[in-house]
Formats: sequence, structure tokens, C-alpha cells
Amino acid sequence: MDHGNEVVQTNNDFAIRNQTNDEALVFLHLPKTGGRSLVEVINANIPRAKIFPYVEWNKIVDNISKQKDYYHFRGHLFYEIGNIINRPVKYITMMRNPIDRIVSQYRFICRTPDHKRYNKVKDMSFREFISEKGNHRCYIRFLTYVPRQTGSLPYSDEMIPQKNRRSAVELAKERLDGFEFVGITEKFSESLDVFSGRFGWPKPGILPRNNASPDYDRIELTSSDIRLIQEYSADDIEIYDYACRLLEDSVSKLS
Repeated sequence: MDHGNEVVQTNNDFAIRNQTNDEALVFLHLPKTGGRSLVEVINANIPRAKIFPYVEWNKIVDNISKQKDYYHFRGHLFYEIGNIINRPVKYITMMRNPIDRIVSQYRFICRTPDHKRYNKVKDMSFREFISEKGNHRCYIRFLTYVPRQTGSLPYSDEMIPQKNRRSAVELAKERLDGFEFVGITEKFSESLDVFSGRFGWPKPGILPRNNASPDYDRIELTSSDIRLIQEYSADDIEIYDYACRLLEDSVSKLS
């Protein structure tokens, strides 16, 4: 995902006007969706002193007593963070085509020795990786799971609060309806237009390319690979399609 080389515009005086500790802005950074590029826009418009210094779920929970001093929270967080922040929450997120997202996730783990799953994944073929159901349904997980209070992220389907998976998909959509902003990686420019307009922040220049996968480990997907991902990620694909429609509606309101 190449967003160019221009520097993000900065205007903290302008951005800070409506930031108070009476509410919280939470960025649910879904893995491998271009979230680091969005973080640059946020950093340009929210003073560092108002950004919660912890990004891991367990560290946020352990340090939640300090949260009243901060406006912005971000990381690979669950929607449920809103239940441990004692004030109104505005949610924002980015989503990516689930097929591209899982390819990117596999490549990232394989080239990152300090990743917690590196030792397990590094010797797996891509087919083996996508054959494990726990590597799918990222959006369902972060939007509907009720996580353990500490420890690593849960991957078991048992963590879904609804026994009916159909209910989990509908809950995810319902929650997205209440988000302040839902961006789409494949429509990054339009997403930035909506994001900047929603918060009254200066429109950023083209962002640098952040955390993008190198070309040397490209994966050629077979039709069988695609069918398997579509089967195991069917819920996420439905949620992604819904998010795309939400963005389209937001773009139409700009004109």
C-alpha cells in the first residue's frame, strides 16, 4: 500500500479545540489494515501528552486507573475497551479486504522474528496457515469478543459472546454503525477525506508508505486458496462489505 512520500500536515492548536477528557477517542487498530498510516494523521493533530502511552490490551487494563488524564487510546484493542473507560467513547477503525489482510498477516509474521507467533508460523506454508480457522475472523474477534482481562489475545471461537454466529455478525455491524469513522484501506484517499472532515482536522498530504510488505515474498494465490479464505473468513468478508457501504455513504455526504 503506497501512499506516497509527502509529510503529514500538523496543526495541534486547531485540532485540540474539541478534545476534552470528558470523552475518549479509541482507535481499534485491526492488524494489517494500514492503521500505522492513520496513526500519523492522529499524531499530527493530538498532542502526545493526551495519548495513552500503552497500546497492548493487558497493559491498558493494568494501567486503567491513569486513563482519566488522556484523550486518545489505540492499539490492537477490543471493542470492549469502552466498558473499562468510564466516559463516552468515540470509536474509529480501518478495514481491509480480508483476503489481502490475511496474506499480509502471514507475510508479516514470517519476516518478523520477534513476533509472538513467529516460531509457530515461520515453517508453515501459506496453505497451512490459512487452513487454521483461528487465523481468520479478525473483525469478528475485535468487534464482538469479550477478552480475558490479562494475557495474550484469545483466538478460540469460544470467546464469541453469542452462541449464534449470525448474531455475532449482526452485532459487529450494529457496532460499526455507531463508529465515528470507518475507513477502508483500498480507498485510503477517500477515507482520509472523511476522517479529516469528521474531526475538523486539516486534510493531510499523501502519507508515507508504512509497514508495507516487501516484494521479495509475494504470494501467488491459487483459486483453491481464495475459496478456502472465503469459506473461513465469510463473516469478516460480510462485515468488510458492510464497512465499504458505510464509507460510501460518508463520502456521498461530503459532496
